[in-house]
Amino acid sequence: MTMSYMDRPIQIGERWWKAGETQKSWPEAFLRARESTCITACDRFLNANFLHDSIWLLSNGGLSPRALLMQSRRTLFPVLGGQGTIPVPLFLKRFLLSTPVHAVQGLSEDVSVVERALVPLGYMPTVRVDFFLMACAEGGERPAPARRGLLVRPAKKTDYDALLDMQINYEMEEVTTNPGRYRPESARASLARILQQETVLVTEYQGTVVGKINTNARSFTRRQLGGVYVKPPYRRMGVASAMVSAMKDKLNRKSLSLYVRKANKPAMLVYDAAGFKTIADYRITYFSPAQG
Repeated sequence: MTMSYMDRPIQIGERWWKAGETQKSWPEAFLRARESTCITACDRFLNANFLHDSIWLLSNGGLSPRALLMQSRRTLFPVLGGQGTIPVPLFLKRFLLSTPVHAVQGLSEDVSVVERALVPLGYMPTVRVDFFLMACAEGGERPAPARRGLLVRPAKKTDYDALLDMQINYEMEEVTTNPGRYRPESARASLARILQQETVLVTEYQGTVVGKINTNARSFTRRQLGGVYVKPPYRRMGVASAMVSAMKDKLNRKSLSLYVRKANKPAMLVYDAAGFKTIADYRITYFSPAQG
């Protein structure tokens, strides 16, 4: 009988242990070796607050870690290093008593592992969102047709109202899993962080701001693109393609990644034409909390 990831008991000398702030070199080395497939986890690690965030490592004695599980805010980020089997993290039940989990995010196979660990603890998956994880490949771009009147430029303070409107609509279309409970205040918080920490470009058409693109995470050597939004009346005009191309020119094009919903075929066509290639399946699973 084939064992699943979570079936194997812990072996002699092998244990999950919690890394403290003075032990950051262990998770950093582990994440650096895998950063192309876990940029969001790397970003959370680089900005970790060890008073509120937690990082667990699986290792055998003095050997290097074999798997990592990080909690940041209300999300778990598993980075399991391609392990075919890992022992059940028994600490999860104790941890979840004080820190409810809202979502699990990472490579699809790693998220599935944690899903199976959470269900017996009373957490039930409510929504699974599947993505393609894409990275910018060397060459392979197909030139996008130029549209007269399009101007891609860095965002300015005077763009705030237009940016906020697009951020709200972007989150409604691409982020929230329950539009009926969406609150625009979350877009204000997201936009404030993006404008302070990330690279933001907008596109004008005949003097009107019609689209935006930004980075939304960074690892040790890579940047992640996100927040691509074009106002509906201006879609299919090459706006998204122009913004992706401009962002590639502005940043190191060899070190760019993104993830895109598998159902978003128009976006897939844009990224494929821009030279991005699928490297893995990615998932975010949202949970209803355990009832206690």
